Amino acid sequence: MKIKLFLLGTIVTYITSNAQVGGKTAFDFMRLNTGARIVALGGENVSTSDGDPYSFLMNPAAIDSNQHKKLSVNYLPFNAGIKKGDIAYVMPSKKLKGIGVGVQYINYGTFTERDASGNELGEFSANEYALVSSAAHQQNNIALGASVKFAGSHIGGNSAFGIMADLGVMFKHPTKDFDLGLVFKNVGGMLKTHAEDQSLSTPLDIQLGWSYKLEHMPLRFSMTAHHLQKWDVQYLDPTRDFSLDDQGDKIADEKNFGQKLFRHFVFGGEFMLMEGFHLRAGYNFLRRQELKIDERRGTTGFSFGTMVRFGWLEFNYARTVYHISGGSNVISLTMDTNKLLKRKEAVIQEI
Repeated sequence: MKIKLFLLGTIVTYITSNAQVGGKTAFDFMRLNTGARIVALGGENVSTSDGDPYSFLMNPAAIDSNQHKKLSVNYLPFNAGIKKGDIAYVMPSKKLKGIGVGVQYINYGTFTERDASGNELGEFSANEYALVSSAAHQQNNIALGASVKFAGSHIGGNSAFGIMADLGVMFKHPTKDFDLGLVFKNVGGMLKTHAEDQSLSTPLDIQLGWSYKLEHMPLRFSMTAHHLQKWDVQYLDPTRDFSLDDQGDKIADEKNFGQKLFRHFVFGGEFMLMEGFHLRAGYNFLRRQELKIDERRGTTGFSFGTMVRFGWLEFNYARTVYHISGGSNVISLTMDTNKLLKRKEAVIQEI
């Protein structure tokens, strides 16, 4: 019964939603993921949980017992001095799979304030944040999860606030290492906008993905489809170079089925060489196509990373390329506080 009600709610949300990919939504910083593992796998993944506590920020149904009492701290020094960071922690629960709490934060830096004539008035700062609380429940091979988010945005003396929810479901195959995830992200609305005449929505994103580990190889593949609430997410730049036909008329760019389809997909691979050492890579088709300059792409859209674990401490690194001018490095530290406390107790007993 719970599963039927959950699916009904998500279907209703899908039918009634009218979200855009960008430009008309608030709190778009929540689309920018900071967890090094997710970034290395292409930037989107809703079907992999394992022991990464950051996973519940992607899909609340991904909370599992392997994440209990783990703390994840993530940092991304972005372009133009922008800095983003996240903190995620998962607590055990007697009746639930677990409870996750997190903070997402971005700082855009300091800007010069000017009046309409260009006269300098001083400086102002801009930052945004989201406070997240999540929980998941297991029913046979299906897990249901939900997150509640309170988001705030401060630009100079103006503030905006919103409240959102993530609704997620995950299916784990009973005998194979195969996971399927579905999540409705940022379902909600604005409590207050920066200006009275503003009309903004929250950055809704419906995602569906699967992850599969080969039976006789330490290799896991993943594929995630995003922005399923909107079929055409392709952008045609009106300022790009164009060609002329025999009559001297401009040949307009055209959209095709393949470009529309593959812009929804992100692909990832994880090579688990040993328990404490993984290599990762990803490919984001939308990012590669939309952030090119003319036809120059370089390695835009590609990402890679690694994980090294030393006892209670896990170090994750990722590098992703958003633009041909360069990429961004992401660092994540995951601490198993349960192992840390046990080690501390063992040291005390030895003393």
